[in-house]
Amino acid sequence: TFLATFGRDLNAVEALKRKQDAMKRDMTAVQQKIQEHEKRAKLLAQKYPDNAVNIEEKLEELKRQWNNLQEASVKRAEALENGYTAHKFTADVKELELWTNDIMKKMDSVSNPTTIAECQAQIQLHRERKAEIDGRDKIFKALQEHGERLVADNKAMGVKNDYVEKALRQLEDLNKHLHDSWKGKDRFLKEAYQLQQFKEQADQIEAWLANKEAFLNNDDLGESFTAVEALIKKHEAFEKLLAASRTDELEKFAEEILAESPFEADVIKQRLCSVIARKDKLLASSAARKQKLQESLQLQQFLRGLYEVAKWISQKMQVALDENYREPSNLQSKIQKHVAFDAELGANSTRVTAIIEEGESLINAEHYASALVQEQLDILEADWQKLREASREKRECLAEAYEARLFERNLDDFNNWMDEVEGQLSSEDYGKDLASVNNLLKKHEMLEADVAHHLETCEQIKAADDKFLASDHFMKDELHESAMMTIKRYHSLHEPTTIRRDNLEDSLQLHQFLRDAEDELLWLNEKEPLAASKDLGSSLTAVQSLQKKHQALEAEILSQEPTISALIQRGQQMT
Repeated sequence: TFLATFGRDLNAVEALKRKQDAMKRDMTAVQQKIQEHEKRAKLLAQKYPDNAVNIEEKLEELKRQWNNLQEASVKRAEALENGYTAHKFTADVKELELWTNDIMKKMDSVSNPTTIAECQAQIQLHRERKAEIDGRDKIFKALQEHGERLVADNKAMGVKNDYVEKALRQLEDLNKHLHDSWKGKDRFLKEAYQLQQFKEQADQIEAWLANKEAFLNNDDLGESFTAVEALIKKHEAFEKLLAASRTDELEKFAEEILAESPFEADVIKQRLCSVIARKDKLLASSAARKQKLQESLQLQQFLRGLYEVAKWISQKMQVALDENYREPSNLQSKIQKHVAFDAELGANSTRVTAIIEEGESLINAEHYASALVQEQLDILEADWQKLREASREKRECLAEAYEARLFERNLDDFNNWMDEVEGQLSSEDYGKDLASVNNLLKKHEMLEADVAHHLETCEQIKAADDKFLASDHFMKDELHESAMMTIKRYHSLHEPTTIRRDNLEDSLQLHQFLRDAEDELLWLNEKEPLAASKDLGSSLTAVQSLQKKHQALEAEILSQEPTISALIQRGQQMT
């Protein structure tokens, strides 16, 4: 409550003090003004003696209030000074708290050391921090004494300042917590140093064990009797080295550390057990390898035969997987070669069977490498089956390729025929006369018959394409595309065929009209002189004869008129 009255924090108190100082300066000016009032009051009292008493009373009231203001100002200045001192104390405690938190944060933020060098570096750094903490102890002590004086002064003045008392208690807790944290970290680093020393020794022993394990991890069990004997001699020398391990020294050092009950006791125990177990495992592995070496020769004999067969299968697989059937040239020769290839596979099947039986014999005898033998047999049998399957697929693909080649030839022939048909249909020759038009019509009828006859070929192409799709022919997409284009092209012949027939029939009609018109014109030219003759006869007999001829001409004209009329109508329809 005290601190809240005179500022919530140090900055607020300082601001209030500045205001108080400003007010003091203002009061100096006011004091001068009051002195002027006193002088003026004396003059007024002398000038107006009747009002002298009233003037004197007013002046006394002014002096009384001025004295009260001065007393209040002094009290407030003292109170602000006390508030400033209290806030300064709490601010100093806060500053020291921030430093304490920072130093503890630095101690806590350091990652756990994982090597001896890191332990030594952190121990050195921790000692330096101890020197820094010891240097701050004087500040802690001085500030604590200052706080105790403040509390005592407040009690003497009857002032209750919870903030100062709380800060004083916090200061004592900070100092104790700081030293406790440093001691705890110091113990942790010492134990970490011992742990890393233990781990280093354990790492050295495990590295030694790992080196020996690497020797045992050698998969080389010999490729012949001589090689196996040499490996057995090396193994006997290796067994003598195993007796020189330093695990006993590690156990003794672990007991010394565990006697002080460190935090990482479980880690040390587990690591020690791990090292001992690893050594025991190494001894067991050494005995197992020695047994494996005794059985190595039998395995090597099997593997040598198996690898030879596997290599032969691999070579033949390259032949079987060769997609030379996609190249249509020399298909007959390729088919014949593949027949010989199938015969070779059949001849070597007994060789594969013998290797499989040998491997199964090793498995039945519970050979140490039974899993490896079974794995190799599985691979061999799978590869053998893949080879036979690949050979079968290639045989089928060669047959399909041959079938596709024949189909493509049929398509080529059919397209060549359509080239000729399209060439004839695109001809602009529609005949020069009636005879040539009739000849062209006969040829076109033969062409139409030929196109209709090739419908069966088109249907055969469609059936063959459906067969390729149904059998999943390896060239089904290419063949289907070609077949569809060919079939579409065939059906597209209908329209130009019809158009050419219509054009030829129109040409026939034209030439027929022209010939009929020419015949009629000849007839007209022949009869016109008779009709236009001016010979009226020179005698009765002559006149009678001319009348008969004219009657005959009129009859002939009358009979010819329907023909001419029909011809004119045909001509009008053609226009």
